[in-house]
Amino acid sequence: MTIVKGFKLPFLGDAGKVTLGATAYNLFNHPSFALPTGSIDSAQFGSSLNAVGPPTSIYGAFLDGDDTVRIIQFTGKITF
Repeated sequence: MTIVKGFKLPFLGDAGKVTLGATAYNLFNHPSFALPTGSIDSAQFGSSLNAVGPPTSIYGAFLDGDDTVRIIQFTGKITF
């Protein structure tokens, strides 16, 4: 989910603008399920039996140390 708001800055002229925003990853904390069972001979065919581990960063699950499931990233941009 991303929320962005732009503001005009009168002291920078007509083109001066500040944009502030926030991006939330996994905001509602929903689980991510693994691929369903693909073996047609299995009694669990088509069922997802496992959940995938949470990402360790906004870039994926390859960074060590941070196992936060909800991540918020704030942004700001000045255009003139």
